[in-house]
Amino acid sequence: MNQALSDGAVVVGVRSKQPELLAYARTFAQLLGARLRVVHAYAPPYSHADLYVTEAEADSYIAAAHGVVADAQSYFDETGLGSDVELELVDSYPPAALVAESRHAKAVVIGTDDVSWFERITGSAVSSHVALHADCPVVVVPPSASAAAMTEVAVAIDAKTAARGPLKFAFELADRAHVGLRVIHIGDPATSVSDTEARELLVAEVLTGWRQEYPDVAVTPEIWAGDPVEETVRAAADAGFLVVGKPHAGRWHLPGRAVAASLLRVTTFPITVVPADYGT
Repeated sequence: MNQALSDGAVVVGVRSKQPELLAYARTFAQLLGARLRVVHAYAPPYSHADLYVTEAEADSYIAAAHGVVADAQSYFDETGLGSDVELELVDSYPPAALVAESRHAKAVVIGTDDVSWFERITGSAVSSHVALHADCPVVVVPPSASAAAMTEVAVAIDAKTAARGPLKFAFELADRAHVGLRVIHIGDPATSVSDTEARELLVAEVLTGWRQEYPDVAVTPEIWAGDPVEETVRAAADAGFLVVGKPHAGRWHLPGRAVAASLLRVTTFPITVVPADYGT
């Protein structure tokens, strides 16, 4: 059972000195009416059986991890925003630690992966792993992104990913932020006018109950066709914030996982990956 926005803390995972990410997470937590929990997870080098390190090297690595938490504390002290912020140093593999945090969090906020292809296949692509495995919404934030740039909330829905969880999160967030909601349906190019009309009717039917539950949210449905990654990015760029569904696990849903992972790699604005059962 996933938590709704009224429960839990917002967890931000930091890997280094990241003041822009901390600022974004702080503003996002305030928007959700939640406390902020800052987590730096690290796996000590001596945890790898095939890697020999000296005691001095291990001590230096651990000291650097403590330094990340100290930098975060300094940021909040200097800005005066840290009165209710919790900071935690976790001795664990970062992706596993943040997935574990997601079981009790309202949302997880994490920066985008700026890593090479080799680092990706060796497990250093933390944000995509967490976004695709977490139990709560995961907000993946590019460098220098500002929560103030959220002029709308955009949510992308299609025929392959369950829409209820993403729609619930998107409506809740738009309602709290007092911004409009753009509902984007991405599909194959229409073959006729009736095909387009059928899609518009389908989206309208999906939104009927949500409009009644959130009457103060101005909703704009849009029908797009073409490449799911390119068209989703293009459709949501002006909004400054995109919500997508977490793809189902399993070999029959690999295309959906590929689309979500690709979006996280190319985005220039925050993307939130939301589980299908969010809020149930």
